Amino acid sequence: MELGFSNEIFDEEEKKKKDSSIQRIICEKCERPFPDHCICSSFPENPIEIQTEVIILQHPKETRVFRTVPIIERCLGSKCTVYRGRKFEEDLYPLLHKQLQDPSTFLLYPTKEAKNAEFIIKNKETETQVKRLVVLDGTWIHAKKLFNWNPKLGTISHVKISSVPNSTYLRKQTQKGNLSTVEAVAFALGILEENPDISNQLLKPFHYMMDLQRNFVKSLNLPEREK
Repeated sequence: MELGFSNEIFDEEEKKKKDSSIQRIICEKCERPFPDHCICSSFPENPIEIQTEVIILQHPKETRVFRTVPIIERCLGSKCTVYRGRKFEEDLYPLLHKQLQDPSTFLLYPTKEAKNAEFIIKNKETETQVKRLVVLDGTWIHAKKLFNWNPKLGTISHVKISSVPNSTYLRKQTQKGNLSTVEAVAFALGILEENPDISNQLLKPFHYMMDLQRNFVKSLNLPEREK
């Protein structure tokens, strides 16, 4: 869930693209500008093997330059399903609602009732284990709206993650602890699957994308922003 970030930092890239008379080619696989910003070389050769299914509910206005859901889709393959919209009503999304009725389906969202992923894993004998993870994709405001627009999400079990590194997402954070969608999914799966390498594989393309962008910004010789 790409929460709490503004769009102010890298508008320069968008301006440069608009001013360019040459239309940029977008890679169909990673959805990044080709070839300078393509990140396909950083993806795993095969989809990451996981047991948990990942369902992403994406706000339709999630159109920012640094969307991370394409990374998740590419890395997880058939284990990742993305629904795009505002209200996911049962008559239009019967399969989704059937999955939401399963007690082993958890929403990754920091409500007061949410249980720490670490707690769930440490108490396997008494706690229902997460077999399906629902994730909201959008800004913090968009994620809140998705949650409120879909009452069913409030009735299922919630899980949260804690004690994670600071985000490396190149967006201004409005509050400490905010993560990009791929970071949230990577850390959650690493804990729930008890395999840190899953996190590393998911984050490799993300970090590569951020490194490419940092180098791009340096090449523009932009003046430092006031802190």
